[in-house]
Formats: sequence, C-alpha cells, structure tokens
Amino acid sequence: MLRKFILVCVLVIFSTVIFTGCSGRQANNNDGVVTITLSGWSNLLEKQLLQQVVKEFEALNPTIKVRYDVIADGSAVLSSPERGFEIDDFLAGKVAMQITGPWTLGQLKATGVDFDVFPIPTKLRPATAIGGENLFVFKTNPKQQAAALKFAQFAIGEEFQTQWAINTGYLPVNIQARQSKQYQTFVAEQPTVKVFLEQAKYGRSRPIFPRYSRLSESLGRALESVLLGDSTPESALKTAQDRLNLIFR
Repeated sequence: MLRKFILVCVLVIFSTVIFTGCSGRQANNNDGVVTITLSGWSNLLEKQLLQQVVKEFEALNPTIKVRYDVIADGSAVLSSPERGFEIDDFLAGKVAMQITGPWTLGQLKATGVDFDVFPIPTKLRPATAIGGENLFVFKTNPKQQAAALKFAQFAIGEEFQTQWAINTGYLPVNIQARQSKQYQTFVAEQPTVKVFLEQAKYGRSRPIFPRYSRLSESLGRALESVLLGDSTPESALKTAQDRLNLIFR
C-alpha cells in the first residue's frame, strides 16, 4: 500500500505544476483497451475543455480509454458533512490518500497500515488551517474564574502539552513542549509528525465570532462546487457572499 500511496502523492504534486498528470493506476481489458486516469484540479471551463480533448484523443486512439471525472466514476469520494476526520475508507483500502491531520497518526499506527505523509501541494504559497479546541472562561464569581484560569494555564503549559501531544497526536501549542527532550524523542520515533510541524508555520486560525458556522458552511459549499467543477471560483464566492449578506444583514 505504501508503494501505491507514494506514487499517487508524487503525481498529485506533479499535476499542480503542469495542470494534469496520469496516475499509476491502469486497467487492461480483455479487448485490448488500456484505461488510464487523468488527474488534476480544474475549474468549470477547464473541465469542459478537458472533456473535448479526451473525446478527440480517444477517437484518434481507440485502444486507450481516459478516465478524468474521478468523482463521477467513483475513483474519488467526498466525506460526509462534518465527517472529514474519519479515515475508515483509507483503512479499508477504498481510497489511496486522504487529507487529514496529525490526530490520525495514533490510529494509523495502531492498525498497522503502511502509510506515508506529504504536505498539501501549493501553487503560489503554502497555507493550511489551524484547528483544535478552544478554552473559554465564563464570568461567574471571582473564585471560580480564578480556578478556571489556573486550569487553562495548566492545560497550555509545557508538561500537559507534552503529554497531550504524545498521546493524541495533536501538535503542542507550547513552544517549550515542542522543544522538550521527551517530545523530540517522540518525533524521532514518529518522523511523519515532522511534516505537520513544518506546515504549522503556514497555518491560519479560523475566526471566532457569533454564527461563524454559517460562514464556514457557505465557504465549504463554495469550495466543493469548484472542486466538482460545477462553478468557477469567482461565481462560487459571489454566491457565498450573497448568501452571507442575507444571513448577517
């Protein structure tokens, strides 16, 4: 599985440079027809052009079948809403790669699945989202607030963050924890963690304000429509903005 995984990863990175690339997966039918898969990111116009190019190519090369709409033919699958963290299909061998975070490393190690990790491909500059848990202290009375603040300070301290990171896979938010001998030993034993640590410097936190979930949902729909080739980035963002204007006015 590792061999197949690395092959797909390299080709995905390659495709971001030249727009498309063919994956290592191919099928030879009994009638002599060879099937190859064309993979890459495209907007609606590019997808339409690809369809025409594929038709012309197949007409000139009847023994070659080109698969290019990987969502429609089932080669790629979308996660269920709010369930992108699940890796069941990956563990079952139904998908060759998946975008996920360091919190899955412990589960992957426990299952014995042969895997590797690579950073999100980039075009102009690296970027990733920083997620996790937020600690809030509610206004109650001075003693309770002081106790809650004390716990929050402990939770982000070196000792707790070191143990939390080692046992869960989450990245430590405390620099001293990250630089500690104990955590560095863990990283040496789990070298895949280095990929996530390196990407952390490009991370951006999601904003915290009332009804943020509505913004997240609208942006998610926009991204999905572009990835599926149903709309251009410009039209998808305009639709999202129009929807949000109605929500927040």
